[in-house]
Amino acid sequence: MKSFILVLSLLLLLPSWASADDIIVIIAQKQKEKRKRGWSLADWMDTKKKIALMDQWLALNSSANIFEVILDGQIGRYSHAFQENNTSASKDEEVLGGGLSIFASIFGINAHFEATDEIYTQYSFSGSLRLFGRAQQSTNITLHYGMRQRDFDGEDIFQNQFWGASMDFNLFHNFGFEGQYRQYLESSSEEKDIKGKGYDYHYGAFFDLLFIRLYGNFFREEFITYNGERMREQRKGVRAGLKLFF
Repeated sequence: MKSFILVLSLLLLLPSWASADDIIVIIAQKQKEKRKRGWSLADWMDTKKKIALMDQWLALNSSANIFEVILDGQIGRYSHAFQENNTSASKDEEVLGGGLSIFASIFGINAHFEATDEIYTQYSFSGSLRLFGRAQQSTNITLHYGMRQRDFDGEDIFQNQFWGASMDFNLFHNFGFEGQYRQYLESSSEEKDIKGKGYDYHYGAFFDLLFIRLYGNFFREEFITYNGERMREQRKGVRAGLKLFF
């Protein structure tokens, strides 16, 4: 009873401006600070779990080798279809390509060259960031950003920035699946001031034999150009290639 009277007296002595809401806020803030600075078994278990997850992520994503060099060569065949106003046509074409990638830990730079029967050559340069995986020759998810130049035998040149992502998934130690998607941002051609944008993607499978990878995939590209008139080009086909990992 004496304790109750003492508490009541203290409350009556509070300044007249201190409302009940103010008192509740002050008490709540003190309780919050106590929880921050306090210790409990539940907090310790939660912290231990977070540390274990971070250790697991580091184990899965630490590079097996600091530097990785990849040489790539490919050949393919595809159908080139285009539609302009009410006119459409298609033709079978062949493509040859090659590339070089250099990775230092999770960061990489890439260069790729491509030539086709359509009488155009294509160059692309990009930077990469591996979000998941210990190496490019293992299961990984990698982001890309760069520039592609497509030169139609000097008659017209498109330079499009692009962003994209690729994924390799090892089903077994030496066999898996791969895929890639790229979005090409709108830009104007250098010669005829024609605007163009598009996307491409591919998916397929691969087989590794030591540092050699044999692969095959299906690919599709759509590119739209317009300058008063709109033309939609579509390329889809198959590719086979070989990669060397060093």
